[in-house]
Amino acid sequence: MGKVALGLAAVATLAGAMVGAGSANAEAGPDGSLYGSIAILEYTDDTEDWHAAYNYPNWDEADRDALNDCGDSKYCHIAVRFKDGCGAVAKTSGSNARYFWGTAATRFEAERQAIAGATRPGTMSSAGSQGILVVSKCTDNAR
Repeated sequence: MGKVALGLAAVATLAGAMVGAGSANAEAGPDGSLYGSIAILEYTDDTEDWHAAYNYPNWDEADRDALNDCGDSKYCHIAVRFKDGCGAVAKTSGSNARYFWGTAATRFEAERQAIAGATRPGTMSSAGSQGILVVSKCTDNAR
């Protein structure tokens, strides 16, 4: 049983290292604010990798770390930036996914905005589709 728990812990640690830059040491900038960025690398098969950097003293440092962890400077881009709060990215379902973002003081509201943008209403000739949340992250001082 101990080996299984150790194995699961190792897998969880590796998964955390592979996705997302993570947070800095909550070092507020000269303005007293914390900044975050989420970078997205979109693939042609409608999948993506994301990397988040949050709790930085400015957007330059948050952008740099999120993009550096993304690894592919040609195709990776900053999808959303947030300050003293949360950022979220959602996508449309189905092929040719489109990405939408939201920012707010709370994770719930940032996610709601992103999913609302990615949700497609139904029409007389086709069914609608719910947006799919890709990622959401918050600075430590978010509500």
